[in-house]
Amino acid sequence: MKQVFIYSRFSLLLVILFSMKNTMAKENHQVQAPIQKVHVFRTQALVQRSIHVELEAGIHRLHIEQVSPYIVNNHVEANTESGKILAVQVFNNFLNEKDKLPAVQALEDSVQTVQAAINELQADLESIQMQKEVLMSNKVIGGAQSGLKADELEDVLLVFQKKLAEFKTEITQINLSKSKLNALLEKLKLQLNAIQEGNVALNNEIVITLELGGPLAIRTIAIQYLVDHVSWKPVYDLSIANANAPAQFVLNASISQASGENWENVQMQLATNDPVIGMEKPELSTLFATFYNPIPMPKLSMAYGSEAAMAPAAKDQNNWVDVPTVQNEIALTFEIPGLQSVYSDNKSYTVQLKQFQLPVELSYAVVPKLSESVYVMAKLPIDELLAQLNAEAKIYYNNLYAGTVYIQNTPNDTLVLTLGKDQRLTCKRSKVKEMSSKSFFGGTKTESRKYELLIHNGAAQAIQLKIEDQIPVSTDKEIAVVLKEASGAQIDAEQGKLNWLLNVKPNETLKLQFSFDVSYPSNRQLNPF
Repeated sequence: MKQVFIYSRFSLLLVILFSMKNTMAKENHQVQAPIQKVHVFRTQALVQRSIHVELEAGIHRLHIEQVSPYIVNNHVEANTESGKILAVQVFNNFLNEKDKLPAVQALEDSVQTVQAAINELQADLESIQMQKEVLMSNKVIGGAQSGLKADELEDVLLVFQKKLAEFKTEITQINLSKSKLNALLEKLKLQLNAIQEGNVALNNEIVITLELGGPLAIRTIAIQYLVDHVSWKPVYDLSIANANAPAQFVLNASISQASGENWENVQMQLATNDPVIGMEKPELSTLFATFYNPIPMPKLSMAYGSEAAMAPAAKDQNNWVDVPTVQNEIALTFEIPGLQSVYSDNKSYTVQLKQFQLPVELSYAVVPKLSESVYVMAKLPIDELLAQLNAEAKIYYNNLYAGTVYIQNTPNDTLVLTLGKDQRLTCKRSKVKEMSSKSFFGGTKTESRKYELLIHNGAAQAIQLKIEDQIPVSTDKEIAVVLKEASGAQIDAEQGKLNWLLNVKPNETLKLQFSFDVSYPSNRQLNPF
């Protein structure tokens, strides 16, 4: 009876241990977690993966290999509706680096082959040099008491000379072959570096421990993490045909990444914000009123600051097309349709985001004091998109590339661009010499200046031309500047600017004149003006 009791207790203990073993068992699974979606910020990206694996009840450990080494703070989020996530960890597993690209392997093999050939040539060269040194160190011919006969000496010298010539030829050929192989080796290394750019070792591994209940079933686990070495920037293409057609804008996104992970056929979003910047509101410190006490600063110490312009009120976006957008309080997000591919090669991939139109007003402007060239100017309103996305813009005027400018928001919500020079229009500025004189009256000296502007329109259509010139502005009460003639110019006395707005007919030539006097004490001298 006692033996049965002991046996029963032992059996019960085995059942309990077996049950605990089944409950606490952690089964390891190597699983695939393809990238489904990438949310790209300005300098980082949120990578979202999905796991679909058949698992039964219990505790399981899922291993996702070959993950980017640039996960921010090694932080990964995971969730599932099938059970409970117990732990998410990121490990360095240097035994699970990704396979090399075939092109990389081929180039590395070629580098090794060429390097081996160079080493062989170097060994041959050293062997010849050693033979030459042995030959040169044994120049003493014959014994100490007796020498060689003349005919024997001549034969030895001929052999000696022939051998040195052979050495010279072989050394020249080896050096030539080495030079060619070194040039080839350099090209192979450059090509290898170009292919390997952005191709980093994927030695990170994500391990997810989860507890599941219920029968054997397909379980879905979603994971996401933030990675560095990613960026995107907006780029505009702006085409202006003429004054009667609206300006055509194309907004492109230039995306590049070297995270180590290739984003192949993934859903993609682009956001204008950056999680790294602006996470905390700046705080004002107490501003004390104190006496000025200058402190000498090092000459090389410089500081720069800037303030971002405030975006204007929202405007009509009905002319936006292509990519849907989501606007919230902190960012503008572009929902790119279809699937996109951006590889980890640090190269730029372009995605078109928007096409839209804005009204444009063309005008002509010239500053003849600085240049006789007449410039074509374009004036456009700044809408909400341009206000938020300051970026470089490639300008095309009349289907020709005009240059690249940087578009940024302005306080008056208006964008003014220079499209280039119009060679059909000229504005020459000349001094009327007979009117330039110096006069003395008492203790005052007066200098007179008179300038003539000659405007010619060689175009087939009338144009509206803005002309800017200037007169001196006095900075001292002893200096008096008097404008005598302005030909109808609008005058900015504070800045000393003269502005004309003229309608110039086709093939018309106009003439403008302006003159002024500058008076100052005769015992003083003015800076040139």
